[in-house]
This record gives sequence, C-alpha cells and structure tokens, in this order.
Amino acid sequence: NAYCALALNQPGAETIMMDFVSSYPNSVKTNDANYQIAKYFFFKNNYSEVIRRMEKINTDLLDLHDINDGKFYLAYSYFFTKKYDKAKPLLVSLAANDKNSYAVESRYYCGYILFYEKKN
Repeated sequence: NAYCALALNQPGAETIMMDFVSSYPNSVKTNDANYQIAKYFFFKNNYSEVIRRMEKINTDLLDLHDINDGKFYLAYSYFFTKKYDKAKPLLVSLAANDKNSYAVESRYYCGYILFYEKKN
C-alpha cells in the first residue's frame, strides 16, 4: 500500500517508505523501495535524494525497464548537480542502445558534457 500511496503522491507516503527502508534494511523489498523512493524524488526534482537512493540500489535485482529508468534518473541527477564525471558513463551506456527510450536524451546530455569538458 505504501507503493500505491507514493505513486499517487499522497501526503506522508515517502516518509512511510523511508521508514520501511531504515527499519528493514535487509528485506528483499528494500531494494525496490529505494528505487521507488528515488523515482518519486526524481519527479519532485530532488536530485540529491535521487542520487542518495540510487547509489544504494543493486540494479541487478531490478527488471530491465527499471534498470534503464534508474540509470537515467541517476545520470540526469548527476548531470543536474554538475557531477559530470559520474553522469557521463551512465549517459554513454544509455545513448549506445537505440532501443531504450532514453537514447536521444542521453546523447543530448553527453554532447553537453563533451562541450563543457572541451570548453574547460
């Protein structure tokens, strides 16, 4: 039910999810809970929290769609917080696969980073 509350943007839902993660760090659901929290914060433009949550996730335990989404959420969050050195490898891997839905956006942000690196 906490997942639904978070998806529906109900007040206090993120607190319930974060309480779950801190209370049950070894639960099999903790990885997915961190992913859902990161996704929630991504759409709230809280990129430092996205980074904090995504860095705790074992992406091998996510399904393929969530892996690509998670990579993009993390890469964009790094990009937005000007951590280009961390964003670049994630963006390059997303840009290299034409079949994922983030290929075009990833190429754009890679181009920006390359321009920034050349300029500095």
